[in-house]
Amino acid sequence: MIETTYIDMDGVLTDFYVGAHDWMGKPVEGFPYDSAYNWAVEAGIDYENFPVNFWIDLPKYKDADKWMDQAKGKIYIATYHTSVNSLVGKTLWVRKHYPQLEKNIIFIRDKWLLAARGRLLIDDNLDLTDKFIEHGGQSLLVPRPWSERELSI
Repeated sequence: MIETTYIDMDGVLTDFYVGAHDWMGKPVEGFPYDSAYNWAVEAGIDYENFPVNFWIDLPKYKDADKWMDQAKGKIYIATYHTSVNSLVGKTLWVRKHYPQLEKNIIFIRDKWLLAARGRLLIDDNLDLTDKFIEHGGQSLLVPRPWSERELSI
């Protein structure tokens, strides 16, 4: 039985891929990158210096609510922040789209530290979902072009 769910933001709830390309003025043409999760580096996108408004204005994925519906028990948003701007912007994004979860945001890189029996991670990163399982939790991999690329490598 799932008692707690941790759901990722970038790549699950927010469309960071489209948002970053729009912000940098780069056209989105499928997923042309050779790497999986390092596509932003490959694309020359310096997201660590993006302003607060970038994070607030990220588009919500059309299927974000579908993934949120998969969450059971106590729900937390577990996301990594790259800067103070992303921390503030992500918090305000959650306030805008999921105000009931504004106080349930955990900023963390190593999400496997949250793993335990009865806990679920919903994420687009295969390595993170695998580590979460290795440490006793359950996970649900959100299929995105970069996670599908990772599965095929």
